[in-house]
Amino acid sequence: MRANDAFISSTFEAVLQSSYEELVRSSWNGISKEMQVAYSKSPVKYLLMEERNVYCGVHNVFVLYERGSDEKLCKKRVVHTDGGRAWLAHCEGTPENRTIRFVNIASRFEDKEPENSLATDVLTHLSRLRLVGHAGSVRALWLDTEYQLLLSGSYDTSIRLWDLRDRDQIPNLSNGTTNSSNKCVRIYRGHTASVLCIWLDGTTKWQELQPSKRVNKCDQRPPADSLTGQMDRFTLRFASGGADNNCFVWRLDSRDHLWLMQHEVHVTAVLLRGSLCASGDRSGKIRLWQLSGFKPTLQKTMDGHSDSVSALRMNEAHLVSASRDGFVRIWSLTDDLTSCLGQLPHP
Repeated sequence: MRANDAFISSTFEAVLQSSYEELVRSSWNGISKEMQVAYSKSPVKYLLMEERNVYCGVHNVFVLYERGSDEKLCKKRVVHTDGGRAWLAHCEGTPENRTIRFVNIASRFEDKEPENSLATDVLTHLSRLRLVGHAGSVRALWLDTEYQLLLSGSYDTSIRLWDLRDRDQIPNLSNGTTNSSNKCVRIYRGHTASVLCIWLDGTTKWQELQPSKRVNKCDQRPPADSLTGQMDRFTLRFASGGADNNCFVWRLDSRDHLWLMQHEVHVTAVLLRGSLCASGDRSGKIRLWQLSGFKPTLQKTMDGHSDSVSALRMNEAHLVSASRDGFVRIWSLTDDLTSCLGQLPHP
């Protein structure tokens, strides 16, 4: 037995000889004060664990799209996967090439699940599909294969909703749908500068607007075989952030935004979950909003990143943020605490 292994073994045996109360006290004192405050009012379950660095090497790398020999290196490429590891939407993100394409990535994963195969079979036409319509470079994409739709944001300040269903399988499709020839069914306008990020909330379904409440004639209730008609009289909400320092929340079935939240600099990441919206900006600040009434309420501002926020994720108790500063930070949602609970460096 090596000396290091002997030290680890003796240390673990010493821990086992300690009383449960001593272990709890030591564990509680070992975490940060921010975590102690965050979890002081929550039931905490303690587990005896041994931590070892069993693997220290590069992570597995999956090549989802391989550049051809005649293709130039594209540093501004925008991508988004469907979450089910079946399809990827991508665009070069340049003013010269504004075409949105799709790649089947299910075959890249050895542990492909049955539902991924089903999604692949239903959407096989996506590999041939090309979406064109934006007047400026595409800066943000959101692909949802469950509802077979795509949201795209652009330098032209607009957001487009695309119907990805195979039209050969949809009889009696209304030709009155806006721009139906290239699958764009709705255009959202509100931003005054580039749209940089989009988040579609699939966790909460909302009742569709009644025809009498629709402001524009183009927003009359769509036919039953249209994109929003397939949702059984419900709709979804999505959030967007832009270089105009604004964050908007929208409904899929209306061109008019529901709420507007403002930052001092570009909004680079958004997240929407039910009545909560989180928005991160270029300065590294993150703001948490409660969406209710005519005006959203700012619950708190979390400041810890030293560069722009690039991604946000949330569950019932925590918010996780990633930034160009190379750190992933964890925040509490259950109280007024604005300090970071912990951070993970990323090379």
